[in-house]
Amino acid sequence: MSTGYSPEEMRRYWREHSRIWHDLDRTHDPEGLTNVCFAGAPLWLNRFASRCQIRTFLSLSESLGGLSGRRVLDVGCGVGRWSRLMSGFGAKVTGIDLQSETLRDNRTSMQGCRFVEMGAESLAFASKSFDLATSVTVLQHLPDEIQNAAITEIRRVLVDGGAFLLLEGTKDRGAAVFSHREDWWCAKARAAGFELERSEHYDFAPLIYGLKLVALKLRSAGGANGGRPAEAEQYASRMREGLEARGLPRKVYRMLLHAATLASYPIEPAMMRLAPAGWAHHVGLLLRAV
Repeated sequence: MSTGYSPEEMRRYWREHSRIWHDLDRTHDPEGLTNVCFAGAPLWLNRFASRCQIRTFLSLSESLGGLSGRRVLDVGCGVGRWSRLMSGFGAKVTGIDLQSETLRDNRTSMQGCRFVEMGAESLAFASKSFDLATSVTVLQHLPDEIQNAAITEIRRVLVDGGAFLLLEGTKDRGAAVFSHREDWWCAKARAAGFELERSEHYDFAPLIYGLKLVALKLRSAGGANGGRPAEAEQYASRMREGLEARGLPRKVYRMLLHAATLASYPIEPAMMRLAPAGWAHHVGLLLRAV
């Protein structure tokens, strides 16, 4: 029996996620990272995750040249972090997502961009409408059976020679996460009409993931239930509690996780240079439409 949500369950999950997380305290979390990184995780952990993403995104985008005047599709735009960034470089950005409340907020705060509620697997745009597509840890939240459709649709709306900047997970699997190894993402992209131009591996963070692994094993030893997860709406709501903390004294776990996160800032650049690619939890791919 599958332990992951179906496409319809994932749509319900994102509706509930949007309802819970769109109205963040932007004084405390100005970038809205709690919505788009690890929901329910401490802000200091989400800032580390965001830093890893930004470093990789900017590094890969150097190969694109200038963005001024380019038509960009931001797939799974969330709170609009990447839309805002690319619009600042002069791009004409259209962001799509399933979070209706979040999109409404984006339209108010980023009037220079267009935001549309839409799923990645069925894009309501004409073929060859965009010069560049970006997607940061979005396709990994599409059930396996519709990931291919999303990649094919993204290729369809790109001009020949256009680029697809994709950041995705390579290890995690769960109720709402459907990651794959780098070679899987590359194979599916080739089948849809892309060629790999560059790749970068990031998010090694051995201290953070080592601690999470210990927490998971202790939860399992304590009798945590397996099998099918809770209903999508309940699962989204439980994120406020921080799922990794279940079964452990929250205060002690958070203290250890904070220490591991702080130590990861100087460790991560060295891991990116020296560690085997297979140790990374995420990969960034710059794909070219052929």
